[in-house]
Amino acid sequence: MISQFTLTIFALKKALSLFKDKWIFTLSMIPVLIGSVLYYFLGYWLYSDVLTKSKEWLTGYLSNTLGIEALYWLFVALTTVALFFVINFTFILLVSLIAAPFNDMISSRVEKLLVGKSSEDFEKSFFATFKRYASILFNEIKKIIFILTLTIFSLFIGLVPGGQIGTIIISAILISIQFVDYSWSRKELTLGGCVKDLTKNFISYFFAGSLMLVLIGVPIINLLALPFGVVFLTVIFVERKKRLTP
Repeated sequence: MISQFTLTIFALKKALSLFKDKWIFTLSMIPVLIGSVLYYFLGYWLYSDVLTKSKEWLTGYLSNTLGIEALYWLFVALTTVALFFVINFTFILLVSLIAAPFNDMISSRVEKLLVGKSSEDFEKSFFATFKRYASILFNEIKKIIFILTLTIFSLFIGLVPGGQIGTIIISAILISIQFVDYSWSRKELTLGGCVKDLTKNFISYFFAGSLMLVLIGVPIINLLALPFGVVFLTVIFVERKKRLTP
């Protein structure tokens, strides 16, 4: 347990250092920018089109100007609150799908830097990854479905007295699986191999997942929490393998 805890601390420091790599940071920002642009246009459509038509609709049914303005600003307030919750709930999922190929490249680059291999030409690596985009995206969708299923299961566990601890543990492990899966997929581990790795590194993955849960819950910081999680868990995976190799 102590060795896994120290590995997690070492991996955290290493991940913070590697995250400054220009290509890793660039790849991290692309999905965030794409997601931000998409939600900008969603907000623009709601405020410029939907709310304008709502005001026209109110004008057609009400003659009291003060009443129209009051209801209009009530709609604006409700739309703003609804948009906030929609973005808060879906942004991470959307960015996860967009970021799948970029995260795969991030994980691959982190591993190359850790084992001392010369990195491939970035352009070649970029196009090679996007040739596998369909399989990467399909794997990401399966992963999200799996995580959502277990999340619902963990919520039911939380309803049982004392089950909240189990919910926290499951949530932390699920977060770690989401990030370390890029390394598992690249190494083409079977389900048994994934379970074996999870079992051997359970403490490290739990501590790492717990930290990521905190970061994902912090506004603004959570925008970069996903790619940082990929770097962090890749470091744990690679360093653990290096320490086990004679």
